[in-house]
Amino acid sequence: MTIKSQDLAPESDRLEIASDWLLRIQAGSLDSEELAQWLQWYDADSANRSAFEKVQATFESIHALPQSERSAWASRLEAVERPERSRPRFLLPRFSRPVWATAFTLTFALIASLVVWQLGRHGSVETSAFKTERAIHRDISLPDGSRVRLGARSQLFVNFTSQTRYLVLEGGEAFFTVAKDKERPFLVQAGEVTIRAVGTEFNVRRVMDKTIVAVTEGVVEVRPTLRPDDRRPRQAMSRSASRAIRVAAGEQVSVDPVAAVVSVKQIDSEAVIGWQEGRLEFVDEPLGMVIETINRYSHRDIVITDKAINELRFSGTVSREHIDQWLFALSEIFPVDVRRVGNETVLISQRPAPKRRDFRFGPYVR
Repeated sequence: MTIKSQDLAPESDRLEIASDWLLRIQAGSLDSEELAQWLQWYDADSANRSAFEKVQATFESIHALPQSERSAWASRLEAVERPERSRPRFLLPRFSRPVWATAFTLTFALIASLVVWQLGRHGSVETSAFKTERAIHRDISLPDGSRVRLGARSQLFVNFTSQTRYLVLEGGEAFFTVAKDKERPFLVQAGEVTIRAVGTEFNVRRVMDKTIVAVTEGVVEVRPTLRPDDRRPRQAMSRSASRAIRVAAGEQVSVDPVAAVVSVKQIDSEAVIGWQEGRLEFVDEPLGMVIETINRYSHRDIVITDKAINELRFSGTVSREHIDQWLFALSEIFPVDVRRVGNETVLISQRPAPKRRDFRFGPYVR
């Protein structure tokens, strides 16, 4: 989808763009790259945020209509003259195709006025987006009283309605303290994993293709999700990987949708929250995952030059204050060379095998 210039786009264009984004988000058709584009558009201008929230509030009002009233509403829309463009770019599958096909050929103002005329404003909608930079944490208070500790270089999208509390962790790490509300489930989407909680505390980390969920209080339900339009090469998920998994306090589930692997293990709750206190703790993790996590805190970009290094296993604690010292000690633990390139980059390469010496004796050497 083309994003128009923020300075030149009038309100009608912003509302149209916001409608497209909202339809795609609710339909679950955005991949990680597209969701990042949405967050960039949403976060770039307060007018964009305002337009998105107006559209969200209107859709919420429409969704509150009983089926019979939706049909009557659609009939009224069909009687109104349509503008030149006759078909929306995206369709939301909650309602029948004719309803949405008709509704989105009208201007946003007409839709809003009809909804308000029938119902008035119904319920409230809270939509926000948060982003952190390298080595920076952020504390977020949510409208329901829940709290989020957002880790470094992380992105979080929040959409609260009268029916549900929906959040998307686009990248990085976050610790959630969830306020109890049995009427509204608390859902966190992290890649191809959906976490459902009521009143609990849990941590979510996205690293490489994996999502790691660790629970420190209460119970959460973790469900791996596969989108049918996902064309990336992957193995078929096993039955155990596709059904919901209950994860209790003191447990961690790691989901790798590419390798079709789901694993559950016991964890130390203190280690789970270590990153909030400056300790990055790892237990038997591939070095590639370790480096990607540390890169969110390191002031230098750490680059692994050989794929084989990614699979080396590491257990230990890395202090945020001593990342450089840890990096240059790696060559004492693993068969790797670590060298700095300028002030901005550190390269980790496979150590060359020692050259074989061929000793020959006697006067004749061929």
